[in-house]
Amino acid sequence: MFLDWVEKSQFYGKNELAKAAEYTLNRVNGLKAILDDGRIEIDNNPAENAIRPNIIGRKNWHFSVSEAGAKANSICLSIAETAKANRVDFYQ
Repeated sequence: MFLDWVEKSQFYGKNELAKAAEYTLNRVNGLKAILDDGRIEIDNNPAENAIRPNIIGRKNWHFSVSEAGAKANSICLSIAETAKANRVDFYQ
């Protein structure tokens, strides 16, 4: 098995193979979870794509008139994105 090989192999130094082995071993629990449970997504691209419009506008929101306005904006956007993720027409 790949993980057994990585664990038993001796990689030294700062070379790319040693870095890759360390990266794998540092994330072995997550990798095993993905392999054991097919329902777990291997990446979070759908979640990142869902919040991207909010992140792009973040610089503009730095200039909210008040803290209460910024909080209200974040609540509304949170509700909108949750509705969108659940296929609910937010504007209705």
